[in-house]
Amino acid sequence: MASILIVDDSPEVRVALTATLEDAGHTVSEASDGSAAVEQATLIQPDAIILDINMPDIDGITALRGLRADPITRDVPVVMLTAVADMDHVQTAIAAGAQDYVLKPWDADTVIERLWNAMESRRFKAKAGDNQPLAS
Repeated sequence: MASILIVDDSPEVRVALTATLEDAGHTVSEASDGSAAVEQATLIQPDAIILDINMPDIDGITALRGLRADPITRDVPVVMLTAVADMDHVQTAIAAGAQDYVLKPWDADTVIERLWNAMESRRFKAKAGDNQPLAS
């Protein structure tokens, strides 16, 4: 299926998400903070990223901006994960380039659905870009 990078400072969340995604047939890598997320995403070039918003040091929004600034990771779909149902955080994440978000506590079906939708959206945009008329 797809390679997914999970970024969360909570080992318990990473373990649970890894189990959920591996059960769904995905390959999973993990990072525990925002700087590791940017570094790993550049190295492994995942098909999608699940990124926690609230983390120490570099938060998820800052990491997302770093991902979007890098040509290698700029188009990787990102689904934000947050325990705070604060629409300001969500709007900031979407404005920074996230495709979607999931509230904690999450359920497996929602995570898988949001990831699939984000990856399909990327594939659709890539395919649409291939069909652009050539400039004369």
